[in-house]
Amino acid sequence: MIGALRASDGAERFSFDGKVYKIPPTTIRPQARHKGELTTRIKAAFTTEVSARMAAENGPGQMFVAGAGLDEMTAQVRRFNTIRAELGLPPDQPTTLLWMYCAETASEAEEGWEYFHHQLLAAQHHYFEWNNPGYAGIPGYEEYLKRQTADVGVAEAGLAARRATQPIGTPDEIIEKIRTLQHALSLEMVVIHMFYGGMPRAKAEKSLRLFAEKVLPEVQAMPTPINPASLGRP
Repeated sequence: MIGALRASDGAERFSFDGKVYKIPPTTIRPQARHKGELTTRIKAAFTTEVSARMAAENGPGQMFVAGAGLDEMTAQVRRFNTIRAELGLPPDQPTTLLWMYCAETASEAEEGWEYFHHQLLAAQHHYFEWNNPGYAGIPGYEEYLKRQTADVGVAEAGLAARRATQPIGTPDEIIEKIRTLQHALSLEMVVIHMFYGGMPRAKAEKSLRLFAEKVLPEVQAMPTPINPASLGRP
């Protein structure tokens, strides 16, 4: 797939003959404004060692949803950069998706955790319960199979760990969580999800406005230290 994307980005008319995708001479309209640059910063999302190695071998950086504890996420970033080092590639600073709810008080912020729990339950139902035939025997989905057969549901198992990492809380709490993640993971970019789990639009807008007023200026002014441990270096 990466090869097909690069071929399409490199010339006005292209073709591609890969193991899976075979594209006859084709022209894409409209043409990109920054042709030749669209694939230079591709990020790939993965959860298994096989997928991580495949991504590293093909050049994309790392992107993931911050769903685990801080130590586990740091180890995940380190594993990916260790693979890149083995291939003679420089370390990559990852992008992560965070679920945000900003409130004036800690008691008001608890409502955000309720919406987040609803979102986790919806994902649990979608991936592991409703109309799902299972992941047994599917290469690259070993971690999904483990979660599907676990005694504790994915939503309940992950909620406690995520309280320490998700930017749900007061402005000061959110700033501290983002600072902690940046120091541990050497993040290049953070993607914020602010409307989820049945949250009313009015509450999502109020949360976003408070985040923009109180949190964003502090986050933009943060230094971007590089943590050697997360980049696969001793």
